[in-house]
Amino acid sequence: MMSFRMRKITFASLFFGGLIVTVSVTQAAPAPWGIALNHETRECAGFWPGDEFVAYHLPQGWKPYFPKYDPESGITTLVTDIGSCDFKRKGDEENCCRQLGYKYMSDNIGKGQKTILRDKEEFLKEMKNRVRRVP
Repeated sequence: MMSFRMRKITFASLFFGGLIVTVSVTQAAPAPWGIALNHETRECAGFWPGDEFVAYHLPQGWKPYFPKYDPESGITTLVTDIGSCDFKRKGDEENCCRQLGYKYMSDNIGKGQKTILRDKEEFLKEMKNRVRRVP
């Protein structure tokens, strides 16, 4: 019969082993597309925060907003501090800005301010090598 201490060690080993496998296999999903507003200048732009490879940052004075889907009504709405607009996907930025009464500036206001989180080419090469090694 296993002692209490031995059961704790076994449980901890299985837990952390499973955690390590889960973390190494899991990949981050891209952030949703949305818009950003500058309430001082009444400007509006598309905004994508990024994915597992790159993070885009907003300029000073801009605030991000993202669409929300309501499964009961089947409607996707983007709600801001000044109102809401019809925004379902990338490409709806200009129309959404117009609905809010703000001047449209860009499809992604953050693209000039980015941080590379992981080298995409190296990551894809590593993933291909992993797939080849799986029996």
